[in-house]
This record gives sequence, C-alpha cells and structure tokens, in this order.
Amino acid sequence: MNATGWTAAAIRLMALWLVLGVLIGAPGFFANWYRQGDFGEQAAFVAASLRVNLIAQIATLVIAAVLWFGSMGIARFVWQEPVSGEVGLAVTALDFERAVLVGVGVYLVVYGLPNLAELAAGYYSLPAGFQMERHYSDQMNARAVGVGIQIVAGFGLILGSKGISGLIEKIRSAKRDVEPNDVEEE
Repeated sequence: MNATGWTAAAIRLMALWLVLGVLIGAPGFFANWYRQGDFGEQAAFVAASLRVNLIAQIATLVIAAVLWFGSMGIARFVWQEPVSGEVGLAVTALDFERAVLVGVGVYLVVYGLPNLAELAAGYYSLPAGFQMERHYSDQMNARAVGVGIQIVAGFGLILGSKGISGLIEKIRSAKRDVEPNDVEEE
C-alpha cells in the first residue's frame, strides 16, 4: 500500500471513530428521550436540549459519511504532488510534514462542524421570549467564536499546507546555510 492508500485508511479510521462516538452516546440519548415527562416543568428545556444533541449527532454522522466515502479523494489531495518537487521518489520528510498539517486541519474541521451545528441549533431552538442570563449568553458567544476560529484554522492548514511546509523548509535551509563565523557577536 502506498502513502495515498495509508492516508485513505487513516481517514476511514477517523470516520469509524466518529460513528463509534455517536453509538456510545446513543443509549443515554434514548433513555433521556423516553423519560422526558419525568422532568416536570423542565421537560420543554430537556426536549430542546435533546433536539440540539440530535442535530449534533446527525452532523457528526454526515461528516463521518463524507470522510468514509471521500477518503480516497482527500488522500489524493494530500499527496497530489510532492512538496519536494521530486516526482517518483519516496515520500520525503517535507511531504510527510504536509500530510500531517492536512491531517491536523481535517481533525479541526471535523470536530468543529458538529459543534457549530450544535451551537446554532441550541441558539435557534430556545423558546420564544426566553431570556438567557448574560453569563450563559457570553459563554455561548465565546464558544461560537472559538469554534469559528477552530474551523478557519483547520481550513487554513488544509489549504495552506504546501506553503507552510515550504516555509519550514526555507527556515531549515537558511539555518543550515549560516556558518558559525557569519553570526555577529555583540
């Protein structure tokens, strides 16, 4: 198996991990779903919370499906052309660094999107006229900003991985080119 195949397998493993997370949480979700009436006056809020959780879980499953069925396409994107410019040779450290950057970017996006869906569903499912305490409102806004930064950073790593890897290589080569006598002493 080549680097593209291994990358596709790793992406499918991530998809399975996401599905496993949903399956682990499913019994608790269904137990709460069928016991909504036990919460008395809070039943409406529990129902809203469960709907929000359901949307997050569905978003996670959709992302897992995209990863599973798009694993080879994503893997080809990662290994589209060697960063080193040497076609046909083994994977270089620079190519591996690029793959790791894309992997971290995919991870950030994959875990950010369901959180964003959960936040949006939570915000829009609040009962009409519900006044959220400022403390909780500030927390929700801070979480939304954090998730937004996470997703943007993930896409930045995915789309900018080649440039970042090239910059790292330039810094390394510049450091190797500096002779000990070239450094000015103060």
